[in-house]
Amino acid sequence: MATAASWSCEPCSQRKKKTEASKWCTDCEESMCQTCTDCHLSMKATKRHHIIDLQVAHSCHSNPLTGIQFCEKHEGHPFEYFCKDHNAICCNECMSTKLHRSCKIHTIKTCSKNVKTSQNFKDVETEIDHAIETLTSISEDRLANTTSIKGNVEDVKKSIKRFKSNILQHLDTLEAAIFQDLDRMQEEMSIKLNDEKDQAETDKEVVSVYKKQIQFISNHGSDKQAFLFMHKLKMALHNLTNQQIGKIARMRALSIEHTIPEELLSCLTLGSVVPKDNLCTEKFKLHVEDFKFYQNFHLHKKVDMTAIDKQAFITGMAVSGDKLLLCNCDWNHHMPQVLVFKKSGEYLANIEVKGAPWDIAVLPRTDQAVVVLPNTNSIQFIDTLKQVSGREIKMAGSDEKRGIAATDDKIFVGGMDRIVYILDHDGNLMSTIFSRGEKFCYLLSVSNCDLVYSDFSSIHRIKLDGSEVYSYKSPNLRNPKKIATDQLGNLYVAGKDSHNIHRITPDGTFLDIVLTEVNGIHHPRAMYFDNSSNMLFISNQSGKELLIFNCT
Repeated sequence: MATAASWSCEPCSQRKKKTEASKWCTDCEESMCQTCTDCHLSMKATKRHHIIDLQVAHSCHSNPLTGIQFCEKHEGHPFEYFCKDHNAICCNECMSTKLHRSCKIHTIKTCSKNVKTSQNFKDVETEIDHAIETLTSISEDRLANTTSIKGNVEDVKKSIKRFKSNILQHLDTLEAAIFQDLDRMQEEMSIKLNDEKDQAETDKEVVSVYKKQIQFISNHGSDKQAFLFMHKLKMALHNLTNQQIGKIARMRALSIEHTIPEELLSCLTLGSVVPKDNLCTEKFKLHVEDFKFYQNFHLHKKVDMTAIDKQAFITGMAVSGDKLLLCNCDWNHHMPQVLVFKKSGEYLANIEVKGAPWDIAVLPRTDQAVVVLPNTNSIQFIDTLKQVSGREIKMAGSDEKRGIAATDDKIFVGGMDRIVYILDHDGNLMSTIFSRGEKFCYLLSVSNCDLVYSDFSSIHRIKLDGSEVYSYKSPNLRNPKKIATDQLGNLYVAGKDSHNIHRITPDGTFLDIVLTEVNGIHHPRAMYFDNSSNMLFISNQSGKELLIFNCT
């Protein structure tokens, strides 16, 4: 489209004439002067083209009329047809492929007649209004949250100051108590030391008397008297010496010192500040009655898996790019593998893994997937682009691990021990969740805040703290297995023994049963909804058959 700086008539420019453009043909995507416009509308091939003022064409941001008529896959080819089965707009080249040979096809001309007054067009306008309303609410909510964080910071600072003051008051109390202990110890030690000092002084006075007496005998007594007194004094001194030896052995060098536990300073803290990440209460403002549910499930292809492996047992599946990955969980298989198919149902290759793979999850926006291996109590990474297996990581606990799901930054592994193990994308254990339900069979992440799992009798939605949001159980749903989700967030549950597929809303409300035995459903187990192609894949006949449905 011509820019504001080059509003010249394009047909005139082809004839090397400079004429100011005033009109815009939305079909040709060409600016024209009034003369060329009149000529354009007088020609048989272009007289029905839609002409608008050039100013009007420039009035809308990123003019939506530009480039809309031509196929992105086949350059230069205009869109001519609409495939109802695939909900796809097609050019002639698109129609020449095998994909649309058996589809219900209509011309764009037929489908677009009076479309601007149709209910579908009004629904899109209403949906845009709802989206704007929701995004406005989100923006306001985020702004309010930013403001509330400022208040949180002030509250936390006040709390820290109060806590510090309490600590200081507590320290003052401890100081007073230890000073009392110190005074008491000093008094008790002083009494003991003074008693020992007084006893020593008393004994010293006795020995001093002995000294005076022996000096007197030496100066004035006879030898006989000296001998007798010396003998008597020896006995007294011997007794005194023995007493002093015992007293000295019991004497202690008393002192008082202050000891600080080595761990005290390391554990002394004013607490910590942690970010809280709670589920936002803001909801998308679309009501159930506004949703356009898939109404038709057209069987595109049925694949006999026993033709590839006689012991085929497909228990898990996921889509990565244009590939369908199937877990062939034959417990006795000498070569456990993940089977690789085209989404259209053609077998491509297999990827060998360390054990029988029960289920698989693709790490969003990567070429990596991860399978859970119950018989080796481990998980293993897969490069879906190179179609090779990678690292195997042993899981904690001894119970089998079966459920697996992945988000942008986490991997969830559910065990038969009712524990969900939360790992990062490198396989490092971050935390665990203990569920109040029964043993995990399959696991699905419906958001970064919630998980949904099946436990052989019910469907449960839980938060990451293990608290239950809801449980879904129905007499028409027996032995529920794999869970899938469409682009509206609705859940699809495979009822293995009830031979059907239930559809429930994100809040756990029953909607309908979309597929039954009438549609060929018998012992369904694994299931995956590919929202990019509107295709539903189901492992049927207890894992021996693959059904591919186009959903419209």
